[in-house]
Amino acid sequence: MKRYVCLTAAVAITLALSSSCAGENAPAPAATDWKSGVRTDWSQLTAYKAPEEIYSRLSAERMPELVPSGDYGPLLPYIGERTYGYDDGNLFGFVTMDGKIVTDAAYPLIGLADQGPKPVYRLIKSPGGDTEDGWRRADTYGVCAYDGSWATAYIYQGVLCLDEVILLVRDRKTNDADVLDYDGQHLYSLKDTAYFDRLLPGMFEEFFYGYGDGLLTVPLADGASGMIDERSGALVDTGFAQTGWFSEGLAPVSSGDDGTGPFGYIDRSFKVVIEPRFYEPQEFLDGKAVVRDKDGDYLIIDRTGAELLRAKGPVTRYGAGVFLVADGNGERWLDGDLKALALRPGFSGEVHALDSWYWYNDAEETILSDGRHEYALPGAVRVISVTGAFVEYRSSDNCDGVMTLDGTDIVKADDRYTGIWTVETKSGDIFFATNRSDNYSREYALLDTEGRTVTKGRGSIWYDGRAGLFQISADDFFGYCDGTGRFVFRISLMKWMPD
Repeated sequence: MKRYVCLTAAVAITLALSSSCAGENAPAPAATDWKSGVRTDWSQLTAYKAPEEIYSRLSAERMPELVPSGDYGPLLPYIGERTYGYDDGNLFGFVTMDGKIVTDAAYPLIGLADQGPKPVYRLIKSPGGDTEDGWRRADTYGVCAYDGSWATAYIYQGVLCLDEVILLVRDRKTNDADVLDYDGQHLYSLKDTAYFDRLLPGMFEEFFYGYGDGLLTVPLADGASGMIDERSGALVDTGFAQTGWFSEGLAPVSSGDDGTGPFGYIDRSFKVVIEPRFYEPQEFLDGKAVVRDKDGDYLIIDRTGAELLRAKGPVTRYGAGVFLVADGNGERWLDGDLKALALRPGFSGEVHALDSWYWYNDAEETILSDGRHEYALPGAVRVISVTGAFVEYRSSDNCDGVMTLDGTDIVKADDRYTGIWTVETKSGDIFFATNRSDNYSREYALLDTEGRTVTKGRGSIWYDGRAGLFQISADDFFGYCDGTGRFVFRISLMKWMPD
């Protein structure tokens, strides 16, 4: 009881004090004619300059998502807003090649998928808010044409772009999915097929066995595997427990359900062309595949299953053109025709493959070769890539540079450049782009073939080969420019910077 009396007394005293204060007059304002005697020279301050922006808009109204139209032409994604706090990241929109915004920044992600016959964009929308049980609402997915001529609704749990069709997953657990072609036409839905109940439940949770040559390999609920013709939706029972994906018209198959084999290969008509007798099968490249036999030996076979090479030790493939063969005679480096690579006498180190090139470190030199010609690269300890007559390399102090095949430095390696690469534009011009980053900042630069800087700044640069433009994501703006540094689109991000 005493506790309530004390509380009542405290409230009464507080109210009394508040009433007495309210009756007093407010203090007079401070005098404003005081002179400090210190003169401020405002002329020394840099005049404010508004951020440069180069774009137009399809509409003055808010455009929260893409409205399909055949009038856009190729669309480019742009960053229009930075997000901070709970969800650090970016919001993306679409802009045309001539710098007209057709969609405001409303997508957490826009990703280009170009493994099909036509490029498309995968889109993510965030509904925002929480569910009734307090979880954040899941993102939804959609897809649209590269030129914005068609777009799906944002109602899917995932988008899988295959070589001939697009799978739009409605429910990962039940395998409910729509199948579209790359013109946006609906072909069929998995739930409407006669075999829908035979599919292994939740196959999209952990993906499936793969795809290729217009066929999608799927696991079945009875432990077997099947292949779906991507365009027609027809299911073919292969008769095997395991079926891999097609490569060069052949796919590995096995009747064993434990993943160990033996494996053979079927062709596109699902006919067995190589009887199951191999283990650990790899895909065919340039008509050759690496397998193992029942004794554990490594083999290189051709498309008929004929043995081209046998080794006791591992056979490692580097792309299509270089094999490392280990056996009782030590290690051998072979080319795509299984002939010994042209290496300097006495060399016994590691060889690295780069498409049709290979390189290795010999003594104090790095040697680059295409099997016919050999090039010494002074100052290089690693070859990053080869583009035409230019070699992107890394030096011993972990800096990147560019030199010609004859060893002449174009962009000398120093600590300003990491992640440098050569760009050949649609017009045939050559540029060198580089991104440098550390724990504190990101820096980009675009250089010409004389090593002169075209543009540079804080942020990153990337070349969009389809558009023929350089995409620059700077700390304070986002834009697209050509090889002269002229921007066709530029939007300021300063208003989204945190205090």
